[in-house]
Amino acid sequence: IEVNSEVDKGTCFNIWLPCETDNSTLENEEEKVHEKFNGEGLTILIVDDEALILETTTAFLNDHGCETLCAHNGVDAVEVYKVHQEKIDLIIMDSVMPEMTGEEATEKIKEICPTQKILMASGQRAPSHTGHENPADYALSKPYAMEEINIILRDIINS
Repeated sequence: IEVNSEVDKGTCFNIWLPCETDNSTLENEEEKVHEKFNGEGLTILIVDDEALILETTTAFLNDHGCETLCAHNGVDAVEVYKVHQEKIDLIIMDSVMPEMTGEEATEKIKEICPTQKILMASGQRAPSHTGHENPADYALSKPYAMEEINIILRDIINS
């Protein structure tokens, strides 16, 4: 479901449904959704200014075998990354934070290590950029459910 809303203009809902009706494909997709992400041996840096999101995501990742590091804003994220960059496998970065946005922090981290995998989580439909493409490797819309994190992390780690 895609929602676009503009003040004084209205709201548009686009609902995208799969056109494939092959039951075996649907069953495979359902199995894939329930397959658990295995984070054994992985270290993930979670960056978000909302304490509840940090706590929930940290608990989820720890339950799936990950070691987690946390930062409350973009400035902290860059500092934590500088100290622990050798062991960080993935960064889950909020896009809108005080002091330094997720996009700005991502750019600074990519200057240090261009191959670092970063998943940008945004509550905005189109995050504001500084005139160029978002440097993050993956995107996730907020609010997100833990099932979504499970699927996307499994796909990222397997890629």
